[in-house]
Amino acid sequence: MIAGGLMVPPSQVTQNEYGNCNFAIPRELLPVILGNGPMLNGLADGPTRAMASASLFISYMDQNVFQPVGLPTRGGGSTQCSPPPSGPLAMLSYPLPAGTANGDDWGWLNTPLPVCGPVMWELSANDLMKVINDLANGSVLLTSSEKTQMFANCLGWDCSVRTDCPTLYVCKNGADTDGAGAGVRTYAGVFKGTVPVVVIVNSPLVEPYTDTIDLVGTAYTAAYCGATAAACP
Repeated sequence: MIAGGLMVPPSQVTQNEYGNCNFAIPRELLPVILGNGPMLNGLADGPTRAMASASLFISYMDQNVFQPVGLPTRGGGSTQCSPPPSGPLAMLSYPLPAGTANGDDWGWLNTPLPVCGPVMWELSANDLMKVINDLANGSVLLTSSEKTQMFANCLGWDCSVRTDCPTLYVCKNGADTDGAGAGVRTYAGVFKGTVPVVVIVNSPLVEPYTDTIDLVGTAYTAAYCGATAAACP
């Protein structure tokens, strides 16, 4: 399917037609990589195929990412990237100015098809930290050579497409917003190759910040003045 390309006449494709909310290329590649490609054979593009590949992807994430770092399963073998059945309430998001509206629970996205796979997992900052900390300092998810390759080549990090992740500093920015500013923004990165950092923001960012990489990058720079640790103006 990927080798065949998009069967859309060039005249129907515009520069503005882009959405990554169900960017499912990894989800479609996974069955083939695992030798389960035949499970998708004969399934026409549509809900049945999406459910089949989503279910495999979610189960794989549970077994090979979440459980190994000590997190409870998120899918339970189903086609849902849902939060665990018990635990603290979801983070609410708030618009600006503060105090003008009640917080909004964005819920989890599973209808009419699972939007998750490979996005939209319900994870807390602590959940994310367990994953990022293993990438920075552990050996559960990746071997030392695999991590070196991942960091050096910006595999999966935003430094592959932007220049504001400094040397020895990889980062990933994400967001789920309503287009008007309200929403949840996430940041995951590793400072100097060994220090994991996770930030979740539940309100709009204000100027001069455009995303969490700007926000955290400014805090990172402000943490030192020149080559000496000191209070910055």
